[in-house]
Amino acid sequence: MRKLALLPLLLLPAVLCQVKFTGPNKITGPWQATQALFTALSLPNYSFSPSGLSSAPGYIAGLPRVVITPTGFGSTQTYDSVGYQFGYCCPTPQGASNAEAILWPYAIIPNGATNFEQALHGSVAHGVVLAYNSAQGSGGFSTASNWEIQDLNQLSWYQQGVASCVSGYQNPVTSVGTPCTPIVGAYVDGWIQGTQMFGSCGARSAPYCVLAMWDWSVGDITDVTGGVSGTGAWQLFTVPSENGSTTLGLQGYTGACSDGSYIYYPGLSNPADGAHGYTLRYTLGTQFANDSSKPGGIPATGGTPNWTVHNMKSTRNPQAYGFFGCRYDQHRFIYFFPTSVSSIVRYDTWGGGSSANPSAFNLNTNYTSVDMTTLGGPGPNYTGIGQPSALIGASGGGAFYQDSSGNQWIYAIPWSTGDTPNPNLSSTTVRAKVGQVIGGTWYCADFTQTSTDTLCPTVASAWEIYNLVDLQNNPEWTIQGWLKKFATGIYAPTTPTISGWQLSWLTAQNKLVYVANAGNFFVEYALNSGKHLYDPTAWSVGMRGTPPANFPNSAFGGAFNSSTGCGIVVTPSTPVVMYCGL
Repeated sequence: MRKLALLPLLLLPAVLCQVKFTGPNKITGPWQATQALFTALSLPNYSFSPSGLSSAPGYIAGLPRVVITPTGFGSTQTYDSVGYQFGYCCPTPQGASNAEAILWPYAIIPNGATNFEQALHGSVAHGVVLAYNSAQGSGGFSTASNWEIQDLNQLSWYQQGVASCVSGYQNPVTSVGTPCTPIVGAYVDGWIQGTQMFGSCGARSAPYCVLAMWDWSVGDITDVTGGVSGTGAWQLFTVPSENGSTTLGLQGYTGACSDGSYIYYPGLSNPADGAHGYTLRYTLGTQFANDSSKPGGIPATGGTPNWTVHNMKSTRNPQAYGFFGCRYDQHRFIYFFPTSVSSIVRYDTWGGGSSANPSAFNLNTNYTSVDMTTLGGPGPNYTGIGQPSALIGASGGGAFYQDSSGNQWIYAIPWSTGDTPNPNLSSTTVRAKVGQVIGGTWYCADFTQTSTDTLCPTVASAWEIYNLVDLQNNPEWTIQGWLKKFATGIYAPTTPTISGWQLSWLTAQNKLVYVANAGNFFVEYALNSGKHLYDPTAWSVGMRGTPPANFPNSAFGGAFNSSTGCGIVVTPSTPVVMYCGL
């Protein structure tokens, strides 16, 4: 990890900060402490612009080019099939001679949109997977010969080409494909389980989505012998629509997680129904792809469907919908993170018993939520800098980590409190203690309160919040000469430049990286520091640098190589960028 030179601490005047402690017990504050410096990072970056145009520097033979006529903006143009929102580094696929960084296809965003919402709703899904030879490091990143592609449209899948328009809604029209048919692409985050990558698909540009699984122990990304057959490196599952032709209810997911027995796909939204609470569950080790001989094409093992679904939204949990990923605590509970509302939902995989109970998935009594905006009353007590009211709306995903003291925490990453027509970027992060390992034994902590109870009688939970804009008041911010507000662009001039992250990475030094999406800064929290979330000395900050004019001001996690500290951020356009120094 590289740091910029810091002024010696002894030469700096003592700077006092105020940290407020609030909650139902009305703990008073503020308390005063010397505000030491956070760590400033230097982040060298490298870029590559893949193209199917033979005259382009980033030319990759066979990369499809597509004619798009946007609705409501822009003009008819030809675009490269590029744009990504899920990645992983660095598996060595069967038959490959080197490890690879894999970027999953999202969508092509046409030129000419005047705001964020218009651009997303006008995007067109594509199916081209991009892989980088990670052995080439940063030095070979811009060399086209170090990259390979695979168009998933070369696979076959259930109901391929079968049109079934729902509520008059159809896919954005391009020069290829048929509207209202299941298509590959629009993958928005996912999960890695063993040697398998599971991609979840969002609904804005692919409302009739095909979920995908790639097993690198079977073959590399170019192994297209699978798909509908349920064999080969790739398997595809066409998600059925609920109630025939009346709704898209079972469409539109973001992120995934696993408890070791199942893969869970949290429901996000779709254009016909809006945000929803449907969660899909796939049984690991069974056929992933559809079985055309079964009702609805749902494959089964021994008479038990390999796929099940449950709607978490209920009178018990009215805000259990519109999720951005989930995380398992490695023992019992799964936590679903919101992007449309402000409640984190906890699912009890034991169903109130003493061991895993698969049937618990279908009972709403096994789902419990905490509305983060109620922290401090009537919700659980909290400590920190920031306001719980800032936790409403979109989070950029969640993370789970067990620190070196055995404490287990979930983290919600701030993204935006809404995106109509442009994101209202958020800067307040939060974490909750959900368990602890003591003497080799795991004990849960009930995140619905900050005291022990009958569910978790040994360990109490704790909530901490931190508005990362506080780092702009730190002397180190002034030393670096960084801007505090956006000067130009689609965001309001009052918007802090340190805001708007999506997804996260874990470094070899056990630091949790929030990946800069709309904001200008990557931030890292030292998970094993033993410091509170709101202690600035636990944080490192790095600016993206001075990008070229065509640099996309957005990123959605991506493929991170913890051994080198370099991450390839996935973006909905080009160039693809590698950042090092994390």
